[in-house]
Amino acid sequence: MEETLPIGAVLYHGTPVENVDRILKLGFSKGTYFARHLEDAIRMGGDHVFEIWMKEDPSRCWEWICPEPIPPDRILTLIDYNPRLVHWNREEQVTVRKDILTQENPDWTLCEECKGRGQLEEYPPLTRSRKRDKVTLCSRCNGHGSQEKYKFMKTYTHVKGRLYGN
Repeated sequence: MEETLPIGAVLYHGTPVENVDRILKLGFSKGTYFARHLEDAIRMGGDHVFEIWMKEDPSRCWEWICPEPIPPDRILTLIDYNPRLVHWNREEQVTVRKDILTQENPDWTLCEECKGRGQLEEYPPLTRSRKRDKVTLCSRCNGHGSQEKYKFMKTYTHVKGRLYGN
């Protein structure tokens, strides 16, 4: 039986502070990404999070790309989230990355160059969105944390939250 979703949905869009005034003035352009969950918007976009209400739930996926512009009067809230890192266990984080990766595919291994981080700089969690312009993706795995996963992902295309083989 198909899942029944409530009418309407709240979606989130995270962005760096530099984009806030433009969005408040002009709204969101066609092709803007929105997330169902606040933490995804912060992690993928930035610490300034817009909240919008859609009368109909546009997607069952964790993210949605708007097919047409959204005017500024559809914005419900804008909140500046400034998370503070209190603790970072880097060694355990690498272990968890390896466990998750091998659950996806037991043959995949962590990239030796970046140790599964996907980036070369040593930034703890929650700082990546603030330093996005300074992040250098690992050239061996192209940011996937595993060379095998990178090769696998190159053969697929993301369409509406699903993977399709080329």
